[in-house]
Amino acid sequence: MADDHVLSVIGIAVAIFGFLAVLLVIGQYFGGSWIPVTVGVAQYTFVITIMGLGFYVLFYLAGRR
Repeated sequence: MADDHVLSVIGIAVAIFGFLAVLLVIGQYFGGSWIPVTVGVAQYTFVITIMGLGFYVLFYLAGRR
């Protein structure tokens, strides 16, 4: 049971970092107005990941009750 939760947390982090990596590639490829968006999002990668993990834990704890 605990292994599933560890894998869920790792999966969430990988998915967020993967999405942001794709966003950065799109910004470099298309350029123009995409560059400020990707640079702005990339600065908050860590915060976005921690928020995603926090929401996962919150919903997991709410589901146990």
